[in-house]
Amino acid sequence: MLHTPAPLNAPTLPAKMKKDMKKTPTLPPLLLSLLPSSVPQRFLLLLLLLLLATSLPQGASGVQVQSVRVPQPGVAGRPAQLECLWQAGSRGFYSVRWYKNDEQFYSYVPKNKPQMKVDHHLEGVSVELSQSNEHLVSLRELHLDSEGVYRCEVMSESPYFESSFASTNLTVVAMPAAPIMTGLRPSYRVGETLNVTCTAHDARPPARLTFSMNKEQLTAESGRVRTLPVVEGSRPGVYTSRAVLERPLGSRMVPSLNLVCRAEVHSLSTQVEANVEVYGHSGSAPLSLLNTGCGPSPAFPALLLLLPPLLTCLTHLLLAAR
Repeated sequence: MLHTPAPLNAPTLPAKMKKDMKKTPTLPPLLLSLLPSSVPQRFLLLLLLLLLATSLPQGASGVQVQSVRVPQPGVAGRPAQLECLWQAGSRGFYSVRWYKNDEQFYSYVPKNKPQMKVDHHLEGVSVELSQSNEHLVSLRELHLDSEGVYRCEVMSESPYFESSFASTNLTVVAMPAAPIMTGLRPSYRVGETLNVTCTAHDARPPARLTFSMNKEQLTAESGRVRTLPVVEGSRPGVYTSRAVLERPLGSRMVPSLNLVCRAEVHSLSTQVEANVEVYGHSGSAPLSLLNTGCGPSPAFPALLLLLPPLLTCLTHLLLAAR
């Protein structure tokens, strides 16, 4: 009698492996129904997808705003130009918008024809539309209230509408007119003291005053210049500065002195310049009956020397007339 061996039992999987297989995600039935049923068709579909992926533009990117440039500083009463440095990338751009302290004052939208450029009439900001575009904004005239944080924001084209922005602070100063020097005489003698007051009106912030004598710089730290307290100017927000120069004149100032008073506001400056004559102890001014300096006129001794010859000539004329 032949013995038939018992059939081998199929190998059984561990319980943990069966549990993990149940957790393996599967494609949704709808997606499975859309896939080709045969292997060659699935291979062709995979090849088509690879070709499509390689044909897409590489490095596609949206707009990138690098920086914003403004005057450093801006000056009240003068025009200003704001510049936005940006690149559109491969997606193009839809709009450029400018904000001051988070309030919009200018927009550039090429598709909004004919009104591509719009001035939103924000207080303290007046846009010159004819000189503005997608990169530059021209302001007609700065005011003290034009100061603030300026932001440029660029948005990419549809359907992305991504945005990028950059911002910077605009400081607005008020420049004074040329300073005024008072107390200056047209001529001096060696040993006399120069006492001059320099005044700079209506500056913001207050102007810093310095002097120079024959190109020698004099500041408050030198001990020769005394700075007076700052006072309010002729209108709100501006100030008047004064400084006094006191210095005895030495022989090296002969024959003339070039005096300059300079008013500095941030990196800007304005100045006034004057030239005066300086005489030595034994020198005299040109012969003149008029002299605006103090003390006796230098021409007086010369007149005394000429007096005897003049009297002699006058006597001879009177005798001849008889």
